[in-house]
Order: sequence, then structure tokens, then C-alpha cells
Amino acid sequence: MALELRLALATIVLAAPGCMPVCDEAGLSGVAEALQSHALEDQQRGLEALARVCPSLPTALHRSLTVDFSEAPLELKTQVMVSDRIDSAWNELLERTCPRGREPIHELFDVQVDAIERDRFVRARCELDRYGLLAPGDRFVSRDLLPMMLYEWLVSGRVEPDAAAGVVRPLLSAQATPAELETMCRQRELACADVFEHWRLHPPASTIDVPPQTGVELRIAPRQLWIDRSPMIPLIDGRPDPAVFSFHLSPPLVATLHGRAELEHMRLRVSPDDWNAKAIVLADRDTPFATLGDVMFNATKAGFTSFELVVHQGYRLRALTVRPEVTWLQHRVHPHALEREVVVRIHRDSAEASISHGASEPTVVALSKCNDTRCPGFAELRSLVSEIQRVMPHMQIAHIQVDGDAPLHNLVMVADVLRGDGCSLEAAMSGAGFEDCAMFDLRIDTWPPIHYAIGRTGSLTLSEATVRTQDAPGGPSKRALLAAYASARDGITRCLVEHPELLRRLDDEDVLTVSFARSSDEPKRSTARVDVQVDHDDWSQLHRCVLEPLKIDAKPEPMRPRDEDVQVELVIPVRFSPP
Repeated sequence: MALELRLALATIVLAAPGCMPVCDEAGLSGVAEALQSHALEDQQRGLEALARVCPSLPTALHRSLTVDFSEAPLELKTQVMVSDRIDSAWNELLERTCPRGREPIHELFDVQVDAIERDRFVRARCELDRYGLLAPGDRFVSRDLLPMMLYEWLVSGRVEPDAAAGVVRPLLSAQATPAELETMCRQRELACADVFEHWRLHPPASTIDVPPQTGVELRIAPRQLWIDRSPMIPLIDGRPDPAVFSFHLSPPLVATLHGRAELEHMRLRVSPDDWNAKAIVLADRDTPFATLGDVMFNATKAGFTSFELVVHQGYRLRALTVRPEVTWLQHRVHPHALEREVVVRIHRDSAEASISHGASEPTVVALSKCNDTRCPGFAELRSLVSEIQRVMPHMQIAHIQVDGDAPLHNLVMVADVLRGDGCSLEAAMSGAGFEDCAMFDLRIDTWPPIHYAIGRTGSLTLSEATVRTQDAPGGPSKRALLAAYASARDGITRCLVEHPELLRRLDDEDVLTVSFARSSDEPKRSTARVDVQVDHDDWSQLHRCVLEPLKIDAKPEPMRPRDEDVQVELVIPVRFSPP
């Protein structure tokens, strides 16, 4: 109430003839009090009152200050700054504030140059320490030039320096609150090192050039998981207590994320079906991927389908978008085993990249001593990316499986190399330089993989099998297959139940199909391939669970045979029943 009264009294403005100050200094006291609260609403009220108690305040300066200390997007702030440059009063005041900056004056606010170098240049070139508002070690950013211009105008208009300083100091970055510093960092007005300290985490460095968006934020610091700045789960060195997640799921976390998703729908005024369901993930560079994977998997249960990993490029925040594998999002996945895909496994100290169904050995990258993509270990991966661009120029997707103990920055380094050294993704999304980008559509999974129904429990029943004879000659007889299945039925059931990663991939009503086909390299022997309706990753374990109990002489085959090579199929109906 006292603050509102002081601001109301500030509207009684003194005329300023002759040697009178340009502002009502009693009113300035109320302005200073409003600005010192650092609350956005109070700052806006204080700046409105400033125009009332200082009737001759240059319009362009007041407009710049009002927009700069608001939640206006960076694009609007830049537009206002550009429009102010053609205002003669604004330029005259800028040249008085920065008398030695005439030649490069138009470059002082260029957000494309390095922020730290720009800030040092502006402070020294304009000799701003002459005002006595900053101690030698105080923070300065180029945005502080606007409050300095206000100070110059106030004191040259006969306002007492102490009264002018009381108004200006709360607007300087040296007195900014952590929340204000974070906003300045996100809007590329501040080198973000101080903000990282406030966050108590350090995002991984990256070469990507896409600026971050806004949305529901999942913040993972070494000691705490936050949802939109509300503490959620305590962590120790980036990992929760083992009891927090059961089969990668935490019902309280899913419920909280559901609530945030609904608020985001309301904020954007869109329905869930039309919502671009992306969550922002701000995590420390050393976060174990097991934590990141669990958090993202729970977010998919709340409707999020992609994630923006916050990274930094120098002083700027950037965003690396990743998507979960489709097996996180739906139970039934159509097989794609005949497609050629780029598959990368990331470990704590190394990574392996290969092309599925390719003949070459995986490309191995040593990561134990790598802090960025300039590490010599990435040379062979770069060669593989170049070769993929040459033979498969439209290949944009890479499937990445990450070990639980691998740190986040390993994933980011690999993603930077997969994208291509010459790739400007921001330009490519605008239609320029797309041919310079390789694999930027990243499909992420943990290792061992997570599946949509991984938390499901129940019992498994294998029904009577049937045999389908195909066109190719040879293969085991119908009688032999049915007899073998009768003996193996209990053993197959027991093996599947003992391997939850297989059990939870089965649909409620599913089919195990064992395909026997003629072998290309052993004409007298058949191959055998086991499939289920839901696609699976670990075919070798599925083969062991089915083929070993059957005891049929056939060579396990990881690739699905061609239709014309199939000799006979054993079809086993499977029923999964919840408890």
C-alpha cells in the first residue's frame, strides 16, 4: 500500500523552468522503491511512473526501457531497438553516454557477436565506469547501456546524482536477481556462466545452433529433479533412490506431468490432439542416462512425444531435439527389419555406430578422454557419417541406444557428429543448407531397451500350435514340428516368463511364428527365425527361449527370410492375462 501511495503522489509533477530538475525528485523516490522490488509488475509500474514524474523523458528511451524490462520476446525487443536507432533524441543521448563509440555505435547491440567480448568492448569503449554506478568487479552486460543512458539524461537534467542512482541501479545486471539473470541468459543478453551456478548444473556443450523454446521444463541437477522449478525427486549424484522407479515408472511423477501437460494445453489454447507435445529437459552434463531415460519415459506416459535437451554453445543456450523410440509410445510396432538403419550404442567410455544389415564392422569411438567433438576419437565416426551421406543422402534418422551409466554429454557429442560438421540446422529448417545436414532426427532408447508395456504383470498361456506349409521344399515335417512343440511347450512358457523384457513385449493376444527357410550357404539345412506380432530388439534371446526347447536342427537367423524361401511355419497362439 505504501508503494502504491508513493507512486500515486509521483503524478504531482513540478514544472521545470530555468534551473529546475527535469523530474520531481520526490516522485523519483517512489519510482526507485518500485524498481528495487525486482518484481516484473512493480518494475513496469515504476517505469510508467517514471514517465509521469519526468515529463520530458525521451519517448524512445522510455519505450526501450519498458520493453526491455518485460516478458516481451527477444524479437520484439530487437524490433524496438532497431526503430529507436532512427530517433534523433535517442541517438543524441546514446552518443553522450558513449562518446567514443560513434564509429561502431550500430554494433553495440548486435546479439550475433560473442556476448562476453561485446560486453567488455561496450564497457571500455563507452567509459561507463565514469558514472560510479559499477565497482570494477561488478557484472556488466550490453543491456546495461540503456539504464546508463537514463542516468546520463537524469544527471544532465539537474537531478541529484544520488537520486538518479537510486532509480538506475536496480535496472543494472549487477543487481539482478537469479530469475532475472536466467531470463537474460535465455534471451541471449547475458553470458550464462553465472546462471549455471544458480541452477547448480552445467548443461553439455554442443555445436547445434537452434535456440531453445518454452514449455514444461524437466530440470535434472545432481541433487534434485525439478518439474517447472518445483522440487520433485531428490537425487544423489544424479540418481534417485532405487525405490522411486519400478520398471522405469513412478506413478507420482506421471501424475505431476499429466497436470503440467493439461496446464500447457490451456496456456496454448490447443487441444491435446493438436499440441506439439515437447518437454524441455535442462540437465547437468554428467547426468547418468538411466535417470534421463526414466524421466523421459514417464513423460511419454503423460503425453509428451519429444524432448528438447538444453545445451549451450559458448554463452548461448541451444536446444537439441530428440524423440523416444516408437516402442515407448505404442505397444504394437510394425516390423521394419528389412530397412537399413543407422544404429548407435553409447557406453560410458565408448560408442559403436553401424548400419543395420550391413556387412562392415561397427565403427568404435573412444570417449573416455573426450570433452567435445574435436576429440581425435571421432575421426572414424565422421568418416562413417560422410559415407552414409554419400550412399544414403536422404538418411536423416539415427537410432541411439544409451547405457544407463553413460553421461548425457556423451549423447550430445555423438549427436553433434551425426548431424554433420557443416550443418546449420536453424538455416536448414528455413530451407537453406539442408544438404549439409546428415542425421538430425534422433530416436533415443536406453539399453536394455524400454517398452511401452514394460510395467505390465500377468500370466502367459501358450495354446495349441498349427503348422503352415509354404512353397519352398524341405524343412521339418508337420508331424515332427507338432511333436517337438508338445514336448517344448512348458519349457518355452517358462523361459518367456523368466525374461520380463520379452514377456512385456507380447500383446494380450499374440502369435509366436517360427519360420523355417532354406539356407543360402548350407543347402541341406534350414534356418529358423522366431517372430511375434510386436517387433522386438533382442531376437537372440527370443530364439533361445523358443528354438532350444524345440530341439529342431536349424540355424538361428536374425533376418526375416524372403517369402519364397520359407518352407514351413509353426504358429503358436499366445495369451497374456493381467493378474
